Amino acid sequence: MDNLRFSKKILNEFQVSSFLKKDIFPQVLFESRDGHLYLGLGSIQISPQFLEGIPDGFSVFVQRDFYDEDSHVICPQLLLDSYQGKTTLWVQEGFDFENLPNLPEPQKQFQIKKVKLHPTKKEWDCIFKKVQEKLNENIFQKVVLAREVLLALDIQPDTLKLFSEIQKTNHYNFYFATSPEDIFLGSSPERLLNIRQGILQTEAVAGTRIREKEFELLTSQKDLLEHGLVVRDILEKIKPFTQKVKFDERPSLVQTKNLSHLKTNIYAELKTSDFFGLLGSLHPTSAVCGMPRGEVKNFLKANETFQRTLYAGTLGILGKDHAEMAVTLRCCHIQKNSLRLYSGAGIVAQSDHQSEWNELNDKITPYLKILNLQAPL
Repeated sequence: MDNLRFSKKILNEFQVSSFLKKDIFPQVLFESRDGHLYLGLGSIQISPQFLEGIPDGFSVFVQRDFYDEDSHVICPQLLLDSYQGKTTLWVQEGFDFENLPNLPEPQKQFQIKKVKLHPTKKEWDCIFKKVQEKLNENIFQKVVLAREVLLALDIQPDTLKLFSEIQKTNHYNFYFATSPEDIFLGSSPERLLNIRQGILQTEAVAGTRIREKEFELLTSQKDLLEHGLVVRDILEKIKPFTQKVKFDERPSLVQTKNLSHLKTNIYAELKTSDFFGLLGSLHPTSAVCGMPRGEVKNFLKANETFQRTLYAGTLGILGKDHAEMAVTLRCCHIQKNSLRLYSGAGIVAQSDHQSEWNELNDKITPYLKILNLQAPL
C-alpha cells in the first residue's frame, strides 16, 4: 500500500542549496521556463496506480534515458513547490527532514588532468560518412549525431556552484543526483511537453547558429528542411492522442546566451489521459534522434562510441491534472572525478561535416568558458 500521507505548509523563504546539501538521495530539481521550481528529496515506493493516491497539487518526477523504453517515476519524501512568490513544502508523514545530516563541504577548486573526445574527430567523420550514405539511399531522413567530451579531474567539482553558473532564467534547469558522486545537471532550451487543463503544448526545436549569424536560419534551406522534418514527425507522433491541433505557420527564433534555434510551437486538445503512452510516442523526438526513429536509434547504439544515458533523455514533473517535461540537453554528468559534456547536431543530406562538428563545439561553449577550457578540437 502506498504511504502517500503528507504534511503541508507554506514557507516564507527558503534556500535551494540548504535542501541539496542534505545527505539523502535521490535529489531532483526541475525548474520550468516561467520559474516554477520543483525540488524533491528521497523516494517512496509507489504502485502503478500512484496518481489516484497522491494529494491534489502534489507532483512526482518522471525521468527517462535516451534509450529507455520505460519511464522512471520518483515520488519524493519531501517536495518543495515554489511559484510566483508562493512556496509549498510537502513532507511525508514520519520523514524526519530536520535531522538529516549535511553532506561534506566541497574541496578546493578542481584541476583538469586530461581531456578525451568520444568519438574523436576522425571517428566522428567516419560515422558522419556512414550517415550520409544512408541519407543518400533514403534509408534515413535525418540523424542526430552526438559527442561526449570527457574531463578527468583531480577531485570532484563543486556541483552546486557549477549548477548555479549554468542556470538560465528562460530555460529548463535540472539537477538529478542519485548519490553524492553521481549528478546529472543542465539548462535546456527545449520543451518536450506541457499539459494544463487538457491542453498539450509541445514544440519543434531544430536548426542552430551562433547568435551573431542567427539571421541565416530563416533562409537556410538545409536548416528549414531539418526543422520541417521535426515538425511533421511530432505532428504524426501526437496524432493518436490529440485533436484540434494547431501550430505556427512559420518557425520563429529562440535564443540562448550563445546560440539561436528555429522553433515551432504546437498546441492540441488531449483526447486521452494516457500520459505515459504520449510520452513514449514523443520521446525521443527527431530533434534529438532522427527519422525513422527505430532504425536511427539502432544505428546510434551500434556506432556512437559513448553511452548517452540521460543526455537527450527527458526529465520533468507529473500530477493529477498537470505535467511538464523537458529534453535534457546542454548538460553534463559528474561521476566522482570525471565530468562528461554532451552535444549533438542534426544531420540531413545537405549537411557539411566540418560545420556540424563546429556546431558540437558551439553547444558546449558555456561549459568550456566556465571551466576555462578552449574548444577541444
